[in-house]
Amino acid sequence: AGVYLDSGESDQTDVEAYTVEETAGIMAEAAKHKQAPRIMPSLAIGFFAGLRPTEITGLDWSNVSIDQRTIRVTPATAKRRRQRFVTISENLAAWLAPYAKASGPVSPAPITFRRDRKEVLKAAKVERWLHDGLRHSYGTYHLAAYGDANRTAMEMGHRGNTDLVFQHYRKLVTKEE
Repeated sequence: AGVYLDSGESDQTDVEAYTVEETAGIMAEAAKHKQAPRIMPSLAIGFFAGLRPTEITGLDWSNVSIDQRTIRVTPATAKRRRQRFVTISENLAAWLAPYAKASGPVSPAPITFRRDRKEVLKAAKVERWLHDGLRHSYGTYHLAAYGDANRTAMEMGHRGNTDLVFQHYRKLVTKEE
């Protein structure tokens, strides 16, 4: 008696996503950055394929096929240690093509990425880096564009968990955005 156990239930918190304008600004400034070949692929894959930051950090160019329009996320880098293939959209293919290599790391070391990212955000006049903002932006806009929670869940590695997709990514953005 007198012992209170938290039920674990809490109010739903909104994930934050970048606006279309912020994304466009970040990508434009990254393309002009002195280290564009180093930072652009990571930003593009985060924004337009929705990979987790650790998945991008562990990604090798040998697992990126622009011709086949797929990114292979290996069990070694996937959160659940399960391989998956993520679709490369036309948009992502266009961003990646100038920087693609046969092999080697896609992303620089995390400290290097953070330094370059800070410079890009400042140039783009984006005030802060959103935690998982690239992935959350992808999930939000992918769901709005396709209206298919199963497809969004599969691309993001949620194995058809549509509840998670609806809980986190169903925002008030339009298909046109």
